[in-house]
Amino acid sequence: DDFYRRIREFLAYAAPAACFEDRLASTGAPVPLALLKEHAVAAELLAGLESPEEDQQLRLKLQVDQLNAGMGKPAEPPDPLALAEQWCALGPKSPDPELDAECDALRERLFRALEKALAG
Repeated sequence: DDFYRRIREFLAYAAPAACFEDRLASTGAPVPLALLKEHAVAAELLAGLESPEEDQQLRLKLQVDQLNAGMGKPAEPPDPLALAEQWCALGPKSPDPELDAECDALRERLFRALEKALAG
């Protein structure tokens, strides 16, 4: 009985957060870098951080999309924790070692921006 209790406790502890369920179930293609970049730039916008020069066009597009979504009234800023969950729920990032560095850099940008947004 104690053995099964310990197993249940372990499984409860080891279970991934709900936001990972789709990602873990995914056997499809890795998430496109463009989508990862969009998430990172959205987090930078939220935090008021600059985006790299090569992402300025994407940043402008996201700003215009936000304005259009608000249609004249102030749009509610996204929740930093919701952005983190969205990132985590995305499918596998990249099985290609050459793209790992770019995925890592985007993840660092995203979480640095979210940390700043949460700090206020």
